[in-house]
Amino acid sequence: MALPYFHFVAFSKRLVISLSAYLRIGIVVAALVCLPGVALAAPRREPPSLSDLNLTALYQREQDWLAAEATRQEVLRQAAAAEAAAAAQESTAPAREPEQTYRVRPGDTLYAIASRYGTTVNEIMSRNNLSSSLIRVGQTLQIGGEAPQVHTVRRGESLSVIAAKYRVSVSALAKANGISQSDVIYPGQQLTIPAAAAGVS
Repeated sequence: MALPYFHFVAFSKRLVISLSAYLRIGIVVAALVCLPGVALAAPRREPPSLSDLNLTALYQREQDWLAAEATRQEVLRQAAAAEAAAAAQESTAPAREPEQTYRVRPGDTLYAIASRYGTTVNEIMSRNNLSSSLIRVGQTLQIGGEAPQVHTVRRGESLSVIAAKYRVSVSALAKANGISQSDVIYPGQQLTIPAAAAGVS
């Protein structure tokens, strides 16, 4: 009967030692956790995979391209709008009359020249910075409007015949050429037709 008692005592001692050892280990671990400056290692995070990095780069490139394309389209839109505005302004701008020049001949007056070119005395004076209506032979004047129509006198024609042909008065025809109504005209002479009769043949 002594043998079983011996085994029971030995088992009890081993059990007590094992429990004591576990208790000591637990106390040491608890002490380490509570010590200042001792930190437990955080769970390690895995770095992003190569596929994740590639997708991020592709997305960023796509966003950059979309932004650049939007900027390009805006620049093209503004350029087209500016071009359309310039074309509209050019089409609505009044056409500038071609500049004509006239050299004053003997007997010319500003009134006769103005009638000849279908303009006014004030317009000629303004274009040439004249302070008075006095002009001199050989003087070159800037005349606005179209060039006057010229008629070459033929045999048998008179001022009245030519005036009737172009539907102007004899006095207007004479003034346009710096002559009087009683002056004799001759074949081959060139007469300027007042601009009011332009296009009449």
